[in-house]
Amino acid sequence: MRESVSVTASEALDIGVVDLIAPDLDELLKLLDGREVKVRGESKALRTASVPIRRLRMGLADEILHNLVNPDIAYILLLLGILGLILELYHPGTMLPGVTGLICLILAFVALGNLPVNWGGVALIVLAIILFALDIKVAGFALSIGGGIAFILGSLLLFSPWPSISPVSPTMPRAQVSPWLIALMTALFGGFFLFVVSAVWRAQRAKALLGLDTIVGATGYAASDLDPIGTVLVQSEDWTAEAVEPPIRKGEKIVVVGREGIRLKVKRA
Repeated sequence: MRESVSVTASEALDIGVVDLIAPDLDELLKLLDGREVKVRGESKALRTASVPIRRLRMGLADEILHNLVNPDIAYILLLLGILGLILELYHPGTMLPGVTGLICLILAFVALGNLPVNWGGVALIVLAIILFALDIKVAGFALSIGGGIAFILGSLLLFSPWPSISPVSPTMPRAQVSPWLIALMTALFGGFFLFVVSAVWRAQRAKALLGLDTIVGATGYAASDLDPIGTVLVQSEDWTAEAVEPPIRKGEKIVVVGREGIRLKVKRA
């Protein structure tokens, strides 16, 4: 090979790169019928007009690979794989998200290995996920905005060459992710990190309100006279209490205003 050129089918026919053009296999066999070819130095005529066509289907492995080598499928698998690993990190030990994420990532890399992938686009998507995750732990939405921009740019640049720069070969269609899919996945990932994960993180960080932490502000009744020490009934339990404004008579309604250890401070409700 000394020279190469990207031309259309009709241009290839004009300059002699190809011998003929056929719209389908049946027409090709008709056009080839009667043409002379040399076999082991002997000239023989092709008889293809009435040759039966035998179609060989792909095997299961080839069928799976054929369906995987799709820009949209590879894009979805990559994002699902990353999402699965993130869920496993937030809930270690659940196993299912992590295993599913690893399987999706492996399938994504198989697909990307057969596509003109731009690893800069992959890096931008990973950066976007990191920014989304970091924004959960800081105030404001600056990191999420930056993550959204990086996510969109990475999705657009995921495959090479860039559509508006390089010409497209008639036999090699352009590999790019659907804009509608990019918009959908951006909204899903942005919403996931802004709402679901942040809510889980806040719940994990929230102070547990159990036992004595819930007693302040509760109401009850004086089970004995408080002058100032006595017993009160709060939340169906007897408590030792001290009246802030003694005396409080037995049977009067009280409200808890504080506590010292397991002794409550109360006043009339």
